[in-house]
Amino acid sequence: MVVNSQSSVPRLLESFSSTTLNHPDDWVAHLPSFMQQEPVLFENFEKVRVLSYHPQYALLPSALFLNSAKTNYLNFCGNIPQGFIVQTDKLPFLDAFGVYPISERLLNILKQQFVDFQLFHPASILIESALRWLNRNIGSFQVLLYVKNSYFEILLFDKAKLLFYNAFAYQTFSDLMYYVFYVLEQHSKDPGQLHAAIVGDVDTNSEDYHYLSSYFRKMFVFYPPGLSEIYLPQWGNTGVRFFNLFNAALCE
Repeated sequence: MVVNSQSSVPRLLESFSSTTLNHPDDWVAHLPSFMQQEPVLFENFEKVRVLSYHPQYALLPSALFLNSAKTNYLNFCGNIPQGFIVQTDKLPFLDAFGVYPISERLLNILKQQFVDFQLFHPASILIESALRWLNRNIGSFQVLLYVKNSYFEILLFDKAKLLFYNAFAYQTFSDLMYYVFYVLEQHSKDPGQLHAAIVGDVDTNSEDYHYLSSYFRKMFVFYPPGLSEIYLPQWGNTGVRFFNLFNAALCE
């Protein structure tokens, strides 16, 4: 995504998928050729923010976090893949640090392409965006779902306090619903009393969406708070599908 800094309107918004991966960062090898096809990526940018997802993601309270121990924290989530190093994000609204692995190949490409850039895990953007909104609109939702084609993230809130975050891989929508209601059950939450917000690959006309929403007191699509309503009709559902990208681009 490339966004005009004056109008906040995207100049470029494209997505690619890869299905033949033998290693978590195999897709990185294709990145330079993709970038060569977009001359706009070789311009000078006021800000460059990169989001890199990996299922290993640990949250540590700021008061307990030690940068020297970040590798040990992440090892609790599983072995760090070969060719990856440990990266951290500061989450001011949560008063915590996010710890996750990042591909060294990706870092090297970014350093060659951009003079300066900020790197984030998408979960950090998702959590901070939600907390920023809830601090101004307390109680507007207690559940946030970020749905992608092969995984989803679920966040539980009590007013403007994060109670739970996790990501789950799934194959069918039935799998997704099982994990959602398992998490709610473990936290003694009745979905019939909760407001749920949903973002990501969302089709509000689908039977799956209506079936899931029927269990909640209310479910609604959550547009990025920084997204101007002026061009929402022009970009259709992209604000929801690329929720984290828009927030990373538009939020300070």
